Amino acid sequence: MKKFLIAVALIFIASAFRTVWHVAANVELVTLATFLAATYLGYGWAILVPLATMALTDKSIGTTNIFIFVWLAYGIIGLVDWLMIKKSGKDKIVLKQTIMALFTSVFFYLFTNFGVWALDEWGMYTRSLPGLINCYIMGIPFYRNNFVGNLILIPVGFWLIETVINWAQRLKIATQKIKT
Repeated sequence: MKKFLIAVALIFIASAFRTVWHVAANVELVTLATFLAATYLGYGWAILVPLATMALTDKSIGTTNIFIFVWLAYGIIGLVDWLMIKKSGKDKIVLKQTIMALFTSVFFYLFTNFGVWALDEWGMYTRSLPGLINCYIMGIPFYRNNFVGNLILIPVGFWLIETVINWAQRLKIATQKIKT
């Protein structure tokens, strides 16, 4: 039940940041929520949290057929992050997740822009290598926003969570010492 409530909180906060507290295109908390779910909740939550967030917010802000690539990207990101944490552990988690933010931003940009080109329903890009390259060039401003947002939000988010966890553990130890 505790994991469920944390997942709901992550979905709510990431959804609110995508809709109500929207800062700029592709600056979002979905990646942070995905990483937090992967790190502290586990495998299924690492996929459920971002997909539920996207499902809730896409309803209100709208989407196109590109949602297939966006949702799949977040599912892959959640799975890869969970595997990374499972294999390497939670020590130096802020640094690890900051490095993952770099790779995630690049992957998200390459994968979703390929989707924009492949599913181009507006006829913006030719079905050729130059058309794909043009699609990537046109996506650079969105990539920049996502990259900078992730490089700020993910380390700050993990630093805050780890600070609260360490504070709570110290408080618990201090409380136990007082009782004995």
